[in-house]
Amino acid sequence: MLQLLLQTEEGKLNNIGSVAGIPIRGAIRKVDLSLGLAYVSLPLSQSSGLYPVKIPAGWIGPNGQISAGYPETGTNIFVILGQGNEWMFIGYDQPDTGGSYNVDGIRLINNANKLKKGRWVTLVDNDVNLIVDPTIGVLEGDSIQFIQSDPNLGIFSSRFNQEMHFTEAHRNITGPILRDIKSNSSRDISGSSLSGHEYNKDLDYIGLDPKTTPAISGNRNPALAESRSIYYEFINSFGYTNDKDEERIYAKEDLPTTKPYQRKRSRTDSVSLSLDHPNFLLETIIGTIVDIYGNILDINRNILPSGIIDALSFRKSEEDSDVVFAKLREQLRKSIAYHFELNARKQDNSILSQLSETPGLYTPDYTDTQNYSRNRSRFFIDIDKEGQFKVNVPSSSEVGNIPLLVRGENFSNLKGAEEGADRGQFLRNSIDNTDIKLEPHGVGVISLVSNENTLKSYSAPKNRFDGEPIKLGTGFHDISNTLFLHKFEEPYRVNGGYPDSLINFIDPVTKVVSSEIIVSGKDANAGGRSGTISLDGFISISIGANTVDRQSMWLDCAGGIVAAIGRDKYQRSVSTTLDGDLYMQVGGPTITSDSRFINEPNTPRDGVVDIRIWNSGSFQTIRIDSQGIKIHSPQRIDIVSEGEMRLKSVNSSVTIDAENIYFYSKEKGTSRLVLRSTEGAAGRTI
Repeated sequence: MLQLLLQTEEGKLNNIGSVAGIPIRGAIRKVDLSLGLAYVSLPLSQSSGLYPVKIPAGWIGPNGQISAGYPETGTNIFVILGQGNEWMFIGYDQPDTGGSYNVDGIRLINNANKLKKGRWVTLVDNDVNLIVDPTIGVLEGDSIQFIQSDPNLGIFSSRFNQEMHFTEAHRNITGPILRDIKSNSSRDISGSSLSGHEYNKDLDYIGLDPKTTPAISGNRNPALAESRSIYYEFINSFGYTNDKDEERIYAKEDLPTTKPYQRKRSRTDSVSLSLDHPNFLLETIIGTIVDIYGNILDINRNILPSGIIDALSFRKSEEDSDVVFAKLREQLRKSIAYHFELNARKQDNSILSQLSETPGLYTPDYTDTQNYSRNRSRFFIDIDKEGQFKVNVPSSSEVGNIPLLVRGENFSNLKGAEEGADRGQFLRNSIDNTDIKLEPHGVGVISLVSNENTLKSYSAPKNRFDGEPIKLGTGFHDISNTLFLHKFEEPYRVNGGYPDSLINFIDPVTKVVSSEIIVSGKDANAGGRSGTISLDGFISISIGANTVDRQSMWLDCAGGIVAAIGRDKYQRSVSTTLDGDLYMQVGGPTITSDSRFINEPNTPRDGVVDIRIWNSGSFQTIRIDSQGIKIHSPQRIDIVSEGEMRLKSVNSSVTIDAENIYFYSKEKGTSRLVLRSTEGAAGRTI
């Protein structure tokens, strides 16, 4: 077919007005890509017909490879009639301002300054060009927006209004804040709403006044900027759905039906992590946090009234623009400047889930507000533009991690040090393929166990020195030995001391913390943990005060506090100065809204204050409980008042019990003795 086309009447040698073998200037008039041909007109030909030429290209490989541009109609080229009456393309012709074959030589003339010695230039419409230059490296784009790779200075740089990256691990959009605030029902989304460039034409800039369309420059409503990233748990192309649907797929049940358009497929989606889409693992935003509808959010993720109420609108306010600007800037300070959020994995703690063969798969129930909505809690850090931060840390599940005080070293370093070899080389652990070897620090006292041996030897990490399971504890004290003076049974009967002391009838403290934690299997109880902070050194904290109450801290703990505090060089454990009064309430009601402790006594109870002070092997006791106040000391007790002192029993008696009772007399140095028994003796003064 091709040979027939090449031997048409118009292609015969005697129909051209030039010498055979001499290049002839022509112009492309028609293109047929299905045949791989361009048809050219030859101005010097005696025929007005078109001559077929193979598609002109800079390079064609033996297997169909090609480096070329589309042969635009009107492009001037040089052809030559070769062997077998076949017209061949030999090069492009520079357009000029004269001749019947002229297209338009103005662009090349205006851009002739791009042609320099040693440089290769590709130039197309709209000033889009590719330059390869020995001095500046490779530059592609136009004169305003471009990418430059400069091997001479070792610099790679880009300059674009917006930058987007999409990989199997993450998506990142950096540039002006663009949101899809049009109604999807009234239009079609052209191309991909995730990575398609055409989608930008359907998006709107969000400015200082988010309801007034900003220009890139001009109307003094500057567009806001952001750098927003979402990271995946599994590679994006796998198409992970959600835990419940994936479980059905693995169980070979009916596959989930086709879902409608997902907002997660849009690059405008923001601040919407949920376990309905668990593959979206983590989100970070730097700039100004704007929701999918174009609203600016404050630190509570509530929309700011910017652009919504008339007083904060450039379009609607009756005040001068500078006044509106100042008010909008005040509101913008409340917006979030930094956002980090983890789509925290959750365990379904329902009874049905615990009885299921596949517990732990969780789908959010947006109507469930029990347990302060703990199952929908996510880890996040938000910082507003005044520098105020908000942090939320969810609690772990009952089979979650137990953060231990450990230090880790990789196997290569340890083995290299042991053998006196290069510690930087790769030494393989062929015994158990474990790279990081752990060792405990601090005082570990609580064992981690696996109920029904579900985790076998993996219930707790092993100490690299002795191979024993590492235990949970604290950095400096045996936390289980806290309150050790309260653990003595009948403490004042020891060595025949004070058998009648009421302190001997107080139940001793038998346990401060549990001796073991079940980390897997039935009755696992490792949950409710939000983090471990280990500080090897000193920390200083200064806390200011709020304005409304002049208060510096609110501390609300759902459970008890166990503390062991050392002492300084002055033998002091706590040195405190209180500028104001000290009020303390002990006893009363506790929280009852946590289902984990529903079977425990959460009713109001009487308080107890029991202070025991170590002293030379013995201890002093001050006990306040429902029976009253008990004070006991193996040593002397002095009660002195420089004012009036009164002892009174309203409904009973006052008993003073001692072998000898002395009353002071008026004269200094003398006192009156009252004996325990008055038989055979009278009181006397000594």
